[in-house]
Amino acid sequence: MSKQRIAVLTGSNKGIGFEAAKKLAAAGLKTIICARDETRGLAATKEAGALGDVHFRKLDISCADSRKRFVDNFEKDFGRCDVLVNCAGIAFKAADPTPHAQQARPTFATNYFGTSGFTLAMLPLLRKGVDPSIVTIASKSGQLRILKDQEKVKRITSPTLTIDQVNEFANEYIAAVESGNHAERGWPDTNLGMSQLCKIAFTKALARQEAANNVVANCCCPGHCRTDMSSNSGSKSAEEGARVPAWVALMSPQNGETMPTEKFFSAEISYTEVHEGEDPSLIKEISW
Repeated sequence: MSKQRIAVLTGSNKGIGFEAAKKLAAAGLKTIICARDETRGLAATKEAGALGDVHFRKLDISCADSRKRFVDNFEKDFGRCDVLVNCAGIAFKAADPTPHAQQARPTFATNYFGTSGFTLAMLPLLRKGVDPSIVTIASKSGQLRILKDQEKVKRITSPTLTIDQVNEFANEYIAAVESGNHAERGWPDTNLGMSQLCKIAFTKALARQEAANNVVANCCCPGHCRTDMSSNSGSKSAEEGARVPAWVALMSPQNGETMPTEKFFSAEISYTEVHEGEDPSLIKEISW
């Protein structure tokens, strides 16, 4: 009998993360919902628990102490992790009065450094996992087209790029934005887009690093979904958007599937009727 797979989903008390958690629970995975807000996290766990084996763990990925506490306790309770789905993220609203220069660091603290820091902290447990897979929700806002400086494109797409070099790239951007001369230095004017671009670069570097450990890592874009992060605009519901990361997360050699790695997936479609799961023919690898 095969082991029950264990999945951790960050930022999963609402929105796409919550809908993805429900899909993984319904598919039979032991599913751990993570959130900063314990009250909301427990409420989400209770609702998703109607579909399967669901647990809650408090986590703020932007806080190093919270990440360490989570991993230490998780190791004691579960011993390994088979699937990590990185859903947590933030976006400043267009009407937010915070100056652009002051938005870069907090945006990266969660979207990039929080996601990458938590993923790296979980690696020892993923290496112990059954067909371990990392799925990171990113966005087309982080595609390479936002970089007009071809030297920067060359740096961030190097096949030998390391995680440390991605960190350096991210910190250079933040420093330039905070200095107010990012445009003169060839950087784009989008904190959200750059945080997503660095997250994709990190995932690709991680996939190469972990290939020898049989850990696969992929990114996916759920599309423009109606969630709090998008101010409830968008052509897809959170449930529709969650079909993409859930489909990637549920891929397994146990199902006779060849595991992709270092890929970026998306499914740009809006649904007019309820579907059971995502139609794989609608999900495709997209160019970065």
